[in-house]
Amino acid sequence: MVGGALIAMALTACSSGFADALREETAQSTSLALDESRGWLWLASQDDRRLILLDAWTLETLRAMDLPGVPAHIALVHETVHVTMEDVGELWSIDAISGTLRHQARLPCRGAESVLSLGREADSALALTCPQDLLLLVVDPREGTVTQRIALPSRPGLLARRGNALAVAAHQGGDVRVHALLDDAPQARLSEAPDRLSLAGRPGRSVTNAAILLASPATEAWTLLYDAIDNDGDRSRPPERGGYGDVVDGDPRIEARASGACAGAWSRFDGGARVFSGVGAATFSPQGDLLWIAHVGTRNLGVFHCDRGGEGALLPLAVQVPLGGGARGIVVSSDGRHAWLDLSFDQAVTRVTLDERFTASSVTRRLAVPSHRYTPRAQLGRRLFFDATNTHLTPSGVVSCATCHPGGGDDGVSWFLHTPQVSRRFVRTPPAWALREELGPFHRNGEFEQAERLITHTIRQLMGGDALVIDADAIAQWLRELAPPPARPPYDHEDAQQMIAGEAVFQRAGCGGCHAGPWMTDGRRHDVVLPSRDPDARIEGGVVTPTLRGVGARGPWLHDGRALTLESLFAEHNPGDLHGVTSGLNAEELESLVHWLGSR
Repeated sequence: MVGGALIAMALTACSSGFADALREETAQSTSLALDESRGWLWLASQDDRRLILLDAWTLETLRAMDLPGVPAHIALVHETVHVTMEDVGELWSIDAISGTLRHQARLPCRGAESVLSLGREADSALALTCPQDLLLLVVDPREGTVTQRIALPSRPGLLARRGNALAVAAHQGGDVRVHALLDDAPQARLSEAPDRLSLAGRPGRSVTNAAILLASPATEAWTLLYDAIDNDGDRSRPPERGGYGDVVDGDPRIEARASGACAGAWSRFDGGARVFSGVGAATFSPQGDLLWIAHVGTRNLGVFHCDRGGEGALLPLAVQVPLGGGARGIVVSSDGRHAWLDLSFDQAVTRVTLDERFTASSVTRRLAVPSHRYTPRAQLGRRLFFDATNTHLTPSGVVSCATCHPGGGDDGVSWFLHTPQVSRRFVRTPPAWALREELGPFHRNGEFEQAERLITHTIRQLMGGDALVIDADAIAQWLRELAPPPARPPYDHEDAQQMIAGEAVFQRAGCGGCHAGPWMTDGRRHDVVLPSRDPDARIEGGVVTPTLRGVGARGPWLHDGRALTLESLFAEHNPGDLHGVTSGLNAEELESLVHWLGSR
């Protein structure tokens, strides 16, 4: 079964000339915005919580504005810069000329990421994603109000545009599909007839991480970039091939691929120069002939020819450029020869230029950072967490810690694991940010008292590295400083009342006895694991109570991922039935309980 879900949402334009404007605007949401007419480059600078205006050609800082949260993405619409914040439910709309705040929209979610305009006018509505709340929001920028809240079946990724349509890639261990979001004013709606987008690659592969969806300006056909994985395809493989990093047979368990208009696998894990992993950002040139892919794992940029079109097209490499750390945003000039990249780990911006012979040159400028959200040791740990080039972490460049724990969270996938050091098991990836003192002991059975020991164990037993000269304590320090998902604010009074009712059910049913305190865990081991039909998913001896922080966006649920929704967790796989604590609840009480859990 394909382990990803893709929801493409088309919003029909209401004003004339919309298609012309689309060619002038960013094709997908990113952390950068280019104003070529003024020679300006806008940057959402995460680590110092600022919106920065740069000279696009000298890369000098022209202006900076402090923000109340960690900025995620930018939408430049005429002379207004809209910026989302991933840890604060706010959207700031700023006058691009004066730098003054126009609107401060309060959002009914715990943090927003992607943002794109729905029209060509300055006051056109905006579409935003709230990944932790599985939401798409429509916002009126004139008043800073949310006009529509659309629930998604899984965690959304980045918004993209195709012609006069918007789309978003979403992931949670399901099929890959394209759904239209029809703009039947005054309310948009998801279409009922999905259009499948097939995945290229070896049969039986799944998808991990929220895929990046792009549209070629030349053909207006979708291209999907994703990690194709063999998470559970062959349980007969010998233990020595059961990790992630052994690729000597040319069959990696994790491989970056593209499907759709520009399809193929562009990396070769053969020890040569063409090793790419960990897609951080991507975009087409405005002409549609080049596909730019920046990689955070291997810290390089690949520019690929994509002029053949059609399913099964190849991705011949035009040029490869080394990069700094943390590539998370990219924009390309109108002539398709210049690209700007946000290298967030370096607090730097790089401009790459291609000449007519596809020879690349680059200029990088580090930004002055008055204050950093992480300590120096945590910054080092973050670099190691995303590193796929250090042979002490992994020998082949295929995998980094962030491959299965994107952003320090989880990939939403259940994996079959079997190595010479790890006995057969089939388990759901837990969030890495849970490796903090308040949530120890660690691992499902609590066998690790220290996070550093679990990190070293994972590097040696699963990633294929030897962990020598690897500062596991620095990795643990970053995970300790990484903020977990906050609770969601109520949508309105009715929503607040349902949250109160759900929490009351939670406590009355006895759930709070184990899921106690601010982290919703007692840190103790209990023999409450539901029996599994899968022999490799059976756990003996009990498990440490997992935290329920951010549980609403961590589907599928249970240790083997068998519950595809929170509702099915109680209806079909009810853990409370082991003790009879929830079996007596009526439908209304269960609905309130699920609603409250989804907001944690």
